[in-house]
Parts: sequence; C-alpha cells; structure tokens
Amino acid sequence: MELSDLYDRHAPRLFAVALRITSDRNSAARALEETFALLRGYDTRFGSPEAWLLRTVRDRALAQQDRSASTNVGQMVGGPPTARQLVEEAFYRGRTASDLARAHGLEDRGAAVIA
Repeated sequence: MELSDLYDRHAPRLFAVALRITSDRNSAARALEETFALLRGYDTRFGSPEAWLLRTVRDRALAQQDRSASTNVGQMVGGPPTARQLVEEAFYRGRTASDLARAHGLEDRGAAVIA
C-alpha cells in the first residue's frame, strides 16, 4: 500500500486520537506528522500497518502532552471510576495500573484487572 493511500485512509482517525490525547490541534498535527515520518522504519514484525500507526501516534501524542494539565477522569465525573473510565485514562493519558490505583484509591491488583 502506498504512503498516500495509508495517509488518506487513516489520518483522520489518527488525528482524532492525537487530539483527544493532547487537547491541542497543533500538538495533534505534530504527532500525526511524526508518525508518518517514522513510517519508513515500519517492519511487518511490528504488526499490521494500522496497528503500528495507532500505537505510534498514541506514543507521539503522549510524549507531547502536558501531563501537569491532564485531569483525572474519576474526578471529572465524581465518585468511583468505572472500568471504561480507567481504560480511557490508561489509553489516552498513558497511565499505568499503579498510577490509576494511586489516583483513585484502588488496590494495584484491582486497577490492573480493570484496566
């Protein structure tokens, strides 16, 4: 598949993921640009091109995100977090199970099972 085909097919979704993580259009665009620039190093051992693109844009966006400005999902809605909120916080904010457990007052094992 040609680079232009991959870009046309996946850029809108990848940009949306990067934007959700960074909350900044310029940072999201930079993450998308870096992802496609890194594509020349893609190897089929890394999985499908689509999975590699998603993983890479997420990693690039997380690297750019201002962690001090990120909020805790559980605090946004009040009360204990749902499983979905923990998974979203892990994916979109790069939180580990230990981070989630500390932030929400959960046991490490409980957060790991949910997330």
